[in-house]
Amino acid sequence: MNLVGHSMGNMAIASYLMASKNADTAALPEVKKQIDLAGTYNGLMVSEKNSNSALLANGQPMIPTPYFQRLLALKDYYSNHAVQVLNIYGNSQGGAENDTTVYNNSSKSLRYFVSSPSTYEEKLISGENGQHSKLHENNEVNQAMLNFLKK
Repeated sequence: MNLVGHSMGNMAIASYLMASKNADTAALPEVKKQIDLAGTYNGLMVSEKNSNSALLANGQPMIPTPYFQRLLALKDYYSNHAVQVLNIYGNSQGGAENDTTVYNNSSKSLRYFVSSPSTYEEKLISGENGQHSKLHENNEVNQAMLNFLKK
C-alpha cells in the first residue's frame, strides 16, 4: 500500500509503522511508498522550542526534542523494510525556513529515520504556496506526488 500524510497525519503513519514493527507483519499490508507533507518529526513551532534545531549530516537534530525521541523506533522499521519515502515541506517564510506551522528542519529530520533498504527524497515548495495549509492544495505538490507514485 501507499501512504500519504499531511502535518499530524504523518504521526498517524509513524504510529502505524512503529506498531507494525512488533505485529504479525504477515497480517498487515506491506508499505511500498510513503509521502509526507509538512512532517512534524522534531515537533511543531508552537509546542517544541527546539524544533528548528540544526541537523547533522544524517538528518538527526543537534537538539532532538522529546517529540523526536518518541519516534526512534522508526529507524528500525525503515532499516527492515524497503519503503520509498518522499518528504515534501514548504517554505513560505523566506529566511525563516518554515511554512508558518512547521520548521523545515523538523520536517527534514525524517531523513534520520529512513535507512537502507528504504530510500528517501526531499522536495521543497517555496513561496506563498509553500504555506502549511496550502501544501495539500498545490499543483506542484500534486505533480511531485504523481511522479513519485509512477516510479
